[in-house]
Amino acid sequence: FSGNFLPEENRTVALTRLSFRQLPEEDEANYEADYYDSDTGLPLGDIPAILLSEIWNDLQAIAAQGNGYDSDWQKKVEY
Repeated sequence: FSGNFLPEENRTVALTRLSFRQLPEEDEANYEADYYDSDTGLPLGDIPAILLSEIWNDLQAIAAQGNGYDSDWQKKVEY
C-alpha cells in the first residue's frame, strides 16, 4: 500500500503486495523491528486454502473499485 496520512482523504494510492506473516511473541527481543521491518512472508503452501480464497475475493473486490493497472502509478501516488 503506497500510503495515506491522517486524517484520511481520497487520494490516488496503490496496493503493491500482499503477504502473510507469523506474529512473533510479544516478549521476543525487537518485537516490532523484527516484524515490521521484515520483507519475508510465509510460503503460500503454509496458508490455509480457505484464507487464500477469502483474500483472493477481497483483492478482486478492491481491484473492481479501482481504475485498473497503470504503468505510471509511481508518478501518480503521493506517498
